[in-house]
Amino acid sequence: MPGLICGIALSAHLLMNGNYNAIHPYCNYETPKSYIAGAYYNSVDRMSLFAGYKWRLNSDISMDIVAVTGYYEYDIVPSVRLNYKNVFVMPAVEEDTVGIVVGLDFKF
Repeated sequence: MPGLICGIALSAHLLMNGNYNAIHPYCNYETPKSYIAGAYYNSVDRMSLFAGYKWRLNSDISMDIVAVTGYYEYDIVPSVRLNYKNVFVMPAVEEDTVGIVVGLDFKF
């Protein structure tokens, strides 16, 4: 849905060892052609900027494919997030471990 959206996402990091922030306030903008850009407070307690594309599979399911900043020594990393209504799932990497982030997204 095009326009400005702000909210709070709550996340859990599964199969990972670190201690991660679970509360992520955010704002993002979606264009009529499904390009997205925005900012959020990430899991490692830093601000992240992102830009990419929202691929809509139907009215309830979408996938965000973005480039994002704010994660440790990397300037920009790719990210993908699968969304079903207000639930999301995405992969996460912690050193040599691959985990899963699951969460709930509450839009204002």
